[in-house]
Formats: sequence, structure tokens, C-alpha cells
Amino acid sequence: MLLKNQKILFVHIPKTAGSSIEETLCQHYKVSHNEALILKNNDPSKGPQSLSHLTSREYIKFGYITQDEFSILFKFAFVRNPWSRVVSEYKWHRYYRKYTFKDWLFKFFPSEDSIVTMKDDLRWRHVMPQYRYIFDNDGKNLMNFIGYFENLNDDFRKLEKLLEQNFPALLKVRESKISENSIKKGLIKLFSKGDFYKNYKDYYDQETWNWVSDFYRKDIELFGYKDKL
Repeated sequence: MLLKNQKILFVHIPKTAGSSIEETLCQHYKVSHNEALILKNNDPSKGPQSLSHLTSREYIKFGYITQDEFSILFKFAFVRNPWSRVVSEYKWHRYYRKYTFKDWLFKFFPSEDSIVTMKDDLRWRHVMPQYRYIFDNDGKNLMNFIGYFENLNDDFRKLEKLLEQNFPALLKVRESKISENSIKKGLIKLFSKGDFYKNYKDYYDQETWNWVSDFYRKDIELFGYKDKL
């Protein structure tokens, strides 16, 4: 999300309440999705299928801003516990309708090596290690502020103070595809045999937990998460 007039760049890492943050900021600053680069895209030369999920450096790579403009922006992102984020992705795309969590993780988890189409790329971005969105190739953190999904509302208020604004309460956007009405909720409970609303840790055994730990090792270390089931 690029707010040029306000000199703000929000790097929207998937599954970190980014849509809620985008909508809240759009309303507060009275800007459209088009102005803020919250757009669908079918042209690989302009970026990924969802421009919301550009990495910080890709705003320069694809010509949306210059290096000089980038350097003066207030840049921020929110990150999330990797184990919780993976479960959220599994539930968001309703993979539970076809696969157990373990089967999906070991057999169908998106891979950067298997990207062929823009859709493949978007799937990968949804699980891509979070540090790759906000650190450069030399390991430098490019953000002025990193908030935590686990402390969303309080950290959003910290952001508000840093930007010297008075934001409204975070809008709840797309919390879940299945939360639209009670009928859908009932169907989900039926298909998932009551597992849909489990705590994220309950999806894991030690093997799957260790796999996610290894895959997201840098996220865990850089953002201070505890590797304990």
C-alpha cells in the first residue's frame, strides 16, 4: 500500500490483518484503492497478481517509486507467528475440504521452485517467509516500524502515535471467508468435523511443528517468536 502524498508505505504481508489496515487507512486518508495500489494485476511486468503483496523492494523494481522516494517514506509492516500464519492459510483457502493439515503441509505446500503462473506466484507469496518482504538482500531491516498481529490493536495505536494521527478503530475486513453467515458456519463445522475452530497449536504434531520451524527459521529468530509446541 503506497500513500505517496502522506509519504507512507505499508508492506502488506499476507495473513497479518493487512486488509483491515489498508481499509482503515484508505478511509482515514480518503484515498481510493487505485491510488493506494491495492489492485488486482494481470501484467507480470507490473508486479504480482495482487499489488497489495509487493515486497518493499518491488515498489522500486516495478517503477512505482524511485530509490530517493523510498528513502523518505515512513515504511511499516505487521508480522505474525509463523505456525499461526500457516494454519490461517490452510483455513483461508479451505484446503481442509480436501486434505488433512499434515498432508497439505507435506505434499501441497506452495513452493517458490514450482512457480509457473501468476497464480502460483500469489500462492507462494501467501506463505513466503515474512522477512523477505521487509529486509533487503544484505539482511537490513527496511522498516521504520514493525507491528505484531498478536498485539494488533495496541501496535496499531503505536503506529498512530508515530504518524501523529488519530485513526479510527481497525475495520474488520475478510477475517474469514466462512464468517459471512451462520449457514456457512454450520456447513464448515459439518465438513471439518468440528476442527475448524481449534487453536492453531492443535493442528500440529511434533513433526509438522518442526517442519514449519525449519522453514521459517529466520522469521522466528528475527521477530522473536518462541519455538515451542
